[in-house]
Amino acid sequence: MWEFLRDTTVFDVSLATLLGKASLLVVVSVIAYVVDRMLSRVVRSVLNKSRVPSISIIVNIMRGVIWSLALMTVLEPVFGVQPTAFVAALGVGSVALSLGLQDTMSNIIGGLALMTSKVIKPGDMITFAGFTGTVIDINWRATCVADSYGQVNIIPNSVISKTALVKLSPATRDCCVLPLFILHGTDLDEARIDLARIADERLGEWVDPQRESWITVTSMDPGGMIAQVSVPLMHGVSADHARTRLAGGLSGAEWVKTV
Repeated sequence: MWEFLRDTTVFDVSLATLLGKASLLVVVSVIAYVVDRMLSRVVRSVLNKSRVPSISIIVNIMRGVIWSLALMTVLEPVFGVQPTAFVAALGVGSVALSLGLQDTMSNIIGGLALMTSKVIKPGDMITFAGFTGTVIDINWRATCVADSYGQVNIIPNSVISKTALVKLSPATRDCCVLPLFILHGTDLDEARIDLARIADERLGEWVDPQRESWITVTSMDPGGMIAQVSVPLMHGVSADHARTRLAGGLSGAEWVKTV
């Protein structure tokens, strides 16, 4: 049998040689797969127990390193390619490739910056470019943020790293926040009482009775005061739905300046 494999050739390569290369390729692939699965579980477990946010970008980079090492192992014995020559060619080609992958590289670097700086992590609620949602994951390309409707929004890491965002504190994350123009001369204490009354009428059981509504004046305007009203909500209530109902009630308030 061995003589048959040694004497039979395909494209001037004996079957024995092809069988050896195929066996090496399979063995290295199996080893890389097992190491990949085991280390992925260990890394996820460690990250879940540590202060480092457990995000998929770390695991994906580790998996890329594992499979790159596996490829380098089989390059010469299986494909007859010198690893040093391959790396040199890859270095030259990476210059041209990087020009076409600028956005991808920017997203990867942005994701690593978000992870290492711990600016945001899964579970944080953020307000970004007028959009509010909860961070689900940060992967190599984008940050996944779920809104109050359950929709998952995919935001490129490069965009988030270059744009200002607000990370909501536990005290403000379950709140209905609405910008308003308030008339000059308005008693803000009376306005806050009226705000609480309107919120109770419009939102009912959605309002958290353990916390108070408040009004924050952010700046002055020739026609009035620019402010934000905040109504505390019960956990799980959609702030978007509450904001729509509250806006309808506040539109008729005497102290609110309508445009």
